[in-house]
Amino acid sequence: MTKKYSFNSILCSAFLVSAFSCQPLLAHVNIAALGAPPSKASHYKSGVYLGVQEGLSYMSGRMSDTWDPNDPLFNTTAHSSDKSVSNATLVSEVMIGGRYLCSNGFFPGVEVAFSFANHRLTNTFFFTEPGLGNLPGLFNPTLERRSVIIPSLVLGWAFKNNFHVFAKLGLGISRFKTKVSVVENNNLHEIRSFSKNETKYSFAPSVGVEYALSPHFSIVGTLSYERYKESQLISRANTGGAPEDINRFRIKPSIFTQKIGLLIKI
Repeated sequence: MTKKYSFNSILCSAFLVSAFSCQPLLAHVNIAALGAPPSKASHYKSGVYLGVQEGLSYMSGRMSDTWDPNDPLFNTTAHSSDKSVSNATLVSEVMIGGRYLCSNGFFPGVEVAFSFANHRLTNTFFFTEPGLGNLPGLFNPTLERRSVIIPSLVLGWAFKNNFHVFAKLGLGISRFKTKVSVVENNNLHEIRSFSKNETKYSFAPSVGVEYALSPHFSIVGTLSYERYKESQLISRANTGGAPEDINRFRIKPSIFTQKIGLLIKI
């Protein structure tokens, strides 16, 4: 039987292999021959750096909700609906990293970034069932994320005295909260809610450019993307003496972020 490996396992393995194997490979990379003489990278140096960034982050996904009333007195056909939703919010990030400047201007390094934002996706699904009276007919699902940690392998190129371009191969580690509120369809009164918290992982690539103001300070801008596996919440409840109602909520979130900030090169 063939053993199946998860996407996260493959990503982590690739991250470690890249980190330990980059040094011998860099000896064969002749970036200087492409127009990046080492003398033009005088505003950059090997060492540790600290940074802060601010920007906008967009979370989006397609919510789907299925309600199965499971009541033999009425129509027991499950009701399904789905809708694309999105949210834009401010994001703040702090980061710490280390990098090594090779003689040809190549810049390998590692970094850990901590981002904070109030991501929140929500929607209202209306389900109508003849004869149900004041039994639930509305569902309000919500997906929230407040923070993410992204360790990354960073590959860059200081091709001029002031300019450095880079790409980051990161692993997003996020804590999500999923909640579904059940509401009566006649007076919009919440009668119960279901929620869960879970940690999810995503490949989190980003690209950016750094402009050195001096050997110790730089302005940096980045674009990044995360796409997480599906979040799912299945709730079961006995309503009005009837058999269990079952509600299934699903969403697969993706996040695009653009940031600009300041680096301090120690």
